[in-house]
Amino acid sequence: MVQEYVTNEFRGNEVEDSGVINLRFKKGAIARIFLTDNSPSPWYYEACTQEYSFFYPSNFNCYFFFGKKASLAFPSMELFSYDKKFGEGWHKPFKRQNLPVDRFDIIEEELKHFCELIKVNVKSRITAYDATETLRVIEAIRESSISGRRIYL
Repeated sequence: MVQEYVTNEFRGNEVEDSGVINLRFKKGAIARIFLTDNSPSPWYYEACTQEYSFFYPSNFNCYFFFGKKASLAFPSMELFSYDKKFGEGWHKPFKRQNLPVDRFDIIEEELKHFCELIKVNVKSRITAYDATETLRVIEAIRESSISGRRIYL
């Protein structure tokens, strides 16, 4: 299920510049995505990940994932969970880990992979099914923004 609310009232442009997307996944997980191109902030993906030198870098996280057993801040890759030594509960200390990841220029790597797909017989990282499902979700989000209704996939 997807539901989106968008607005263009802040700038008055023909296209929306702010929105909220609510998602409910098949297995019950939920997500809320807030987006805006209308507010100065250091919490945008390109600045936070520092994967592309065109954008001025920031040292903040832009995404937070909350699960039953742990929570993850991205792109710092800080993982928070209960420490097994102390047990679980709001009155217990958290275990904090930094997960190691390789950092690289994402645009350059995407271009390299695209060239490999053309020149060499390598397997795509994204299947046609993945791309189709992504487009279905994007279309449902767009339909919800127009109709104001929840869209069920």
